[in-house]
Amino acid sequence: MSETDYETELKTLQKVLAILSDVAPAARNRIMRAISAFVPGANSEDESPVRNDESGGRRSPKVLKFSEDRSPTSKEFMMTKRPQTDVERVACLGYYLTHYRDTDEFKTTDLVALNLEAGQPKIGNATQATDNAFKTGYFIQGSRGSKKMSAVGEQFIQALPDRDTARGIMREGLNLSRSRRRKRK
Repeated sequence: MSETDYETELKTLQKVLAILSDVAPAARNRIMRAISAFVPGANSEDESPVRNDESGGRRSPKVLKFSEDRSPTSKEFMMTKRPQTDVERVACLGYYLTHYRDTDEFKTTDLVALNLEAGQPKIGNATQATDNAFKTGYFIQGSRGSKKMSAVGEQFIQALPDRDTARGIMREGLNLSRSRRRKRK
């Protein structure tokens, strides 16, 4: 590769990265998949990121590939966590939005839509379940009426489906927040 080809590629890459920096991470992934579908050879199997040369040594990458998305689908995630109540279900959905959809703050309508996508039974009263998840400590208040996952809520969901560990996390988290309130008075 000549020096001018390298410089041209570097400038092109810098432009693309600058454009992509203005886009949300989920949209960035969709754009990269679309590019690999439309650009000939961008997704070919014969292009290995690091290849061995004839002497057995490693050569510089010829084409860099982006790793595939390995996050579980919403349905798979809910099946692994096995929530038992509507409150636990909205907490799991909130966790999924936060960690797999890059949505730190969400509203009840977002949880209902994700619940439908995940193929879960309809939540009887989604607003009440969300409020109860907030009162239980799974969620904290976000901006403009939205909710966010609390630290103890995240730990609870991570512990599922092990119910004993998850309940212990919630007990410890609630005791910690109560002791802080007493100290402030």
